[in-house]
Amino acid sequence: MVMVLLASCVALTLVACSQGTNDGTKPTKMNNKASQGSEDFGDVGIQRADTKSRPVFFIHGWSSSNSGHDCKAYWNKTLEWFKHRKWSSSSLITWGYYGDNKRCDRNLKSGDVNTEPTVIARKLANHIYENYSKKGRPVDMVGHSYGGLIIRAAIVGTNKKLKGFPPYLLIEDAVTMGTPHHGAALASGCPNVQCKRMTKGSDWIKWLNGGNSEARGGTDWTLIGSNADLIVSADSATAMTGNHKKMSAEHRIRYHKKEGIGHDDYTVIGKGMTYDYTRIRNGGKGYTVRNSAGPIRMANRATQFARW
Repeated sequence: MVMVLLASCVALTLVACSQGTNDGTKPTKMNNKASQGSEDFGDVGIQRADTKSRPVFFIHGWSSSNSGHDCKAYWNKTLEWFKHRKWSSSSLITWGYYGDNKRCDRNLKSGDVNTEPTVIARKLANHIYENYSKKGRPVDMVGHSYGGLIIRAAIVGTNKKLKGFPPYLLIEDAVTMGTPHHGAALASGCPNVQCKRMTKGSDWIKWLNGGNSEARGGTDWTLIGSNADLIVSADSATAMTGNHKKMSAEHRIRYHKKEGIGHDDYTVIGKGMTYDYTRIRNGGKGYTVRNSAGPIRMANRATQFARW
């Protein structure tokens, strides 16, 4: 499976933990009080609840080989874990943006590594709006690597009211895994459009981080990175900025280097409760969590539970 070409890992580690859930995980002490049931977003008036039935879109990463992905193989371990947690297969949707992709539930008819990411994001945004948002149905999103940037661009472009984007989106939870939110140094050597756009300091990365990545009603963001990821640094994977008051991602997870979670591992490591990470919650001080969930399990929590 070919993924994103990017920056090396940062030596500093900052990752996160989870609060009491019913996935067999021990509750972890936190400064924040946990609650079950629904969560009131106050100014937006949205009630959030635990669910296993809301549609979840899985967006793959960039292809360094200039060829498409096999979506079923790419997300196989992730989907297996969600189904193990009793999600229905019809709620789990793989969405692809290369014309020569294989076995994706939804896929663009055309597109390659030289297709502008904002064009892809516009098509994703319109698909979500036409099939879900305008019918009042929120969705969740999980993006690996470049896929996380596509999710953000879909929301930012919509909020900026760019031509061709829908009037609004309803995206309740968004999870990114190894996504270069602040770009990656190694991408500067790539010859194709998509790789150039994710170069650290590029105009497109600045555009993303200067926009509002909150969909209508609010989006609960979880950013997952690893200090053993030699492609996208943990700093870039867990740093997301924007011009909205609620822009700071609530959950930032940075796996410790000794766990050996590389760039291609986020979508395949699910079982086991042996992973150490540092968690930063609501922009607070990071704290270490030991013997806890791997990336797939973390993504499952983030989409299933209203509060965790």
